Amino acid sequence: LKQKNNSDGDYIFLLIPEDIGVRANGGRSGAASNSSLFYQAISTIQVNEFIPAEKFGWSEVIVADLQELSQKYLYPKDKNELRYLVEQVDERVFEVITNLIKNGKTPLVLGGGHNNAYPLLKALSTVNKEKIHALNLDPHPDCRNLEGRHSGNPFSYAKENGFLKNYAVLGMHENRLNEESLKKFSNNPYWQYLPFESWAYRGTSTFLKSLEIALKHVCQTSVFGLEICADGIKNCPSSAATQHGWSWEDVFNVAYQSGQTGRCDYIHLAEVALPLIDPLMQMSVAKSSVASLMAFVEGYENPNF
Repeated sequence: LKQKNNSDGDYIFLLIPEDIGVRANGGRSGAASNSSLFYQAISTIQVNEFIPAEKFGWSEVIVADLQELSQKYLYPKDKNELRYLVEQVDERVFEVITNLIKNGKTPLVLGGGHNNAYPLLKALSTVNKEKIHALNLDPHPDCRNLEGRHSGNPFSYAKENGFLKNYAVLGMHENRLNEESLKKFSNNPYWQYLPFESWAYRGTSTFLKSLEIALKHVCQTSVFGLEICADGIKNCPSSAATQHGWSWEDVFNVAYQSGQTGRCDYIHLAEVALPLIDPLMQMSVAKSSVASLMAFVEGYENPNF
């Protein structure tokens, strides 16, 4: 990767080292400090017959100045200032992602807050010149009110501004969302959720059946973006971590099958916050994070549609 120029390759590793959007939503900081460990985890990937190493490249979104500026602001006292900074992060992410997709690249994005889903979806829609779809593996639908940009409302902003059509939330926790967010799914055939409780204990569905339904929903009429939030990965450090959710193996399954559809144009793993766990475990989580991107690439390389 060091020998390649910025954006050379087909699959582009892209890190967004910020937690401004998380903090603008009242979440815990930490997602801005993953980069060095993520890069180390990427560098441990072996070059062998299983990995199309020549197809990988890298790029970057430079937000260090905004991240540094944000340190003087505290939530909730300075939430408006933080949300203004998120808008500036949006602009920078949008520019980089637009250039990548326009040039036929497939972004492999490691965050950063889930606020970055908005500029990712906006870029995908802009390049395709149509409304696009999103699959979100997440306990939260992240479609809160249009109250200023933060990690809790990227999908409501994408819908409001005409970029997002079909939206499926896989694994939504029914006790983790507010009533206003739930209303956005009522009487809206383009938005659906597959609740975690349906397979966790009610037995009315299974994880794989729910994934199948979600993929069918977002594979219609247009391309889609794959969003994965670390909040739902059991014992994964994040801004709103949980011990009940899904395993890394489940994440790999979603990534792989999304890649296989031939209609998924990027993968975005958001909200991993490595500084929030024991240093001895940080590299392990970083490697699992990168492995989810590799599962997506393997699916992309072996389509089944």
